[in-house]
Parts: sequence; C-alpha cells; structure tokens
Amino acid sequence: MNKPRYESLPGDLKAVIDANSGLKPAAEAGAIWDNEAVVVTDLVRKRKNTIESLPEESVKSWRKAVEPIYEAWVKQISDRGQNGQKLVETARELVAKYESA
Repeated sequence: MNKPRYESLPGDLKAVIDANSGLKPAAEAGAIWDNEAVVVTDLVRKRKNTIESLPEESVKSWRKAVEPIYEAWVKQISDRGQNGQKLVETARELVAKYESA
C-alpha cells in the first residue's frame, strides 16, 4: 500500500494494519516458515526422497539471467526519486548476512 492511500484511511483501519505489519509480524512469519522447512525436510527424508541443491554454476547462471529484472527495477525506483541501487545493495547485504547465520 502506498503512503497516500494509507494516510487516507481512518485511524481504526490504520491501527489494524499497523498491528499486523512491520518487523514483528514479519519475524513471526519468518519463524513459521523456518519451522515448516524443518518439518518438510524431515518428511522428505523419511519418505527416502532426496533434496537437491543447484550446483554453484547453475546458481550463477540464474543470477545472471535475472539481472535485467533488477536493473529495470532500479531504474523504475530511481525514476521515482529514490536510490534503487542502494536498496538492492542493502537487500543483498542483508541476505548475505542472514544466509550465513
């Protein structure tokens, strides 16, 4: 939801949105997905199925293939007066930080 639309809402609806968005609910949702990943992984292994990971070369290939999407998004956000490149860099830094955690 964009800011002008949010600001146009009555206070009681803003309160509902505020209570159900932001860092705390995002962290709670992330914890649920993390727990489900363990459950699903265990289930897959109990069924004697395998979990495959992409080889690093394939990961690099996919990353290269989607780079134009990032470039288009950066341009779109930058055209709106925000630093799209900085947002992407920050997101990538956070992914790297928590990927290894």
